[in-house]
Amino acid sequence: MKVIRDARDGPLVRVILKATLLAGFGTLLILSDHYAGFSGRPGIAWTVLAALYAFLFVKVLGPFVLMEHILVHRKTFTPKYEWLEVVVMVVNPFFGQTYQSYGAHHVGMHHYEENGASDLSSTRNYQRDSVADFIRYFFRFFFVGLFELPIYLSGRKQWRQAGKLVVGEIAYLLLLGVALAIHPLGATFVFVLPLVAVRFAMISGNWAQHSFIDPNRDAKPPFFSITCVETPYNDLCFNDGYHIQHHEKPSAHWADLPVLFEASREKLLREGAVIFRGIDYFGIWWKLMRKDYDGLGERLWATPEGLRGAKPADFIRTRIARID
Repeated sequence: MKVIRDARDGPLVRVILKATLLAGFGTLLILSDHYAGFSGRPGIAWTVLAALYAFLFVKVLGPFVLMEHILVHRKTFTPKYEWLEVVVMVVNPFFGQTYQSYGAHHVGMHHYEENGASDLSSTRNYQRDSVADFIRYFFRFFFVGLFELPIYLSGRKQWRQAGKLVVGEIAYLLLLGVALAIHPLGATFVFVLPLVAVRFAMISGNWAQHSFIDPNRDAKPPFFSITCVETPYNDLCFNDGYHIQHHEKPSAHWADLPVLFEASREKLLREGAVIFRGIDYFGIWWKLMRKDYDGLGERLWATPEGLRGAKPADFIRTRIARID
């Protein structure tokens, strides 16, 4: 309790410790030019260490990203230990994040716009079961978002946040450039591949979170977002599946989200909110890309009243159409 404000946040500190140690490991891979030079042909020792690093990275990645999600929403550390937030920022590049982009995008823009027409990551104008539309969405987010976000923040007179974002992006590019100069293979493995993988995971995750929209009620979280329950993802990633509840109360503690869901569950089911059981965002995204409406319908937790007489698969189809 000397470190954190709420005893329930102990797992966050453990994730930070693991991530920091892994970042040190990644730094050694980049500096170990003795084992893999500029030729790009790694030695056996470096290859074994890289494989171990990849294994540990996959185990820590999900909890790290969702730990950061919690930090940008709530004051977690006591004043004496707020420097731990700086530690998280420093290790961000090892987990596919640039220095200031997460908080600027998620809190400074996404929660302000709530998947509306001005949300830079809005899914409204896409057919959410279309591979072609997802590809367009991905490339816009990946390549254009870097320029759109500071312009957006400046337009809202969020000058400080926009400035921090730009400085953070420049600092990240400088770090990447230095790492590539020292060890191209190591830098690609430690920084570039995670950047691509994590951006893809976050983009596909956001796509699934906001794929099922009621165009007549899309100003309210239950009708532009979803909730996923009874999935190991929630245990691993701090109840991130409770996305309706998160949008309704962004500052709520992650441990309270299931309680908030249970308190409103009957109302949500009655009103036709989209709730899935036994599947996470990435499973939902995959089924959308395959147009597997029956598979999604089997996982849909719904009542006849909420479905308004429609079959689950047909109900799913009504919520994924492009909104112009």
